[in-house]
Amino acid sequence: MSDRVSWVEDNGVIECRIRALRNRVFAVMMPFWIIAWVAVIIDFTAGPRHAEYMNPVVILVWLVPWIVLGSAAMVCWFWAMFGREIISIRYGRIVIKHDVVLGAGWTRSFDFGGITGFGKRGPFGPPNMWSLTLRGIKAGDENARFHFKATVGFNYLGKRREFGLFLTQEEAEAVVERLKPYLPESALADG
Repeated sequence: MSDRVSWVEDNGVIECRIRALRNRVFAVMMPFWIIAWVAVIIDFTAGPRHAEYMNPVVILVWLVPWIVLGSAAMVCWFWAMFGREIISIRYGRIVIKHDVVLGAGWTRSFDFGGITGFGKRGPFGPPNMWSLTLRGIKAGDENARFHFKATVGFNYLGKRREFGLFLTQEEAEAVVERLKPYLPESALADG
């Protein structure tokens, strides 16, 4: 198993922890962008030269999207640096938590009764923007360059649910094999 995937097993509860894929360039450049983003907010709102020239409505129309989009960029950076997916099987449910930093994140829970088709899916490995774009152009699919799927998934009440973003094929196979014994036969059947 790779260093991205770790396991915790306790009293019949299994937990798979998949660390987010790290990008060194993004990790180094983003703090500088955040500093510039905050400096622009401070300069734009507190700078005395803007007060006499700008209408407060103009400041709000510019400032609100700037803060929302900048905050989203910060969440993306925290995910890339500290994020992990925590998949646990407990009490007849699969629980998938996206832990951004220090336990903050979002959780989805799925009862075994609605789960079918648990298994691995492709594409596997880290994204290669050029090959994905070229494959999309050859296939005539303009959205292919933005189509990054997780590598393990299942159907839940007719909708596809996935986790394990950018795992290699070997990692995805190992995750599926390790979780299978904890799932009922109905969850493994094609659905």
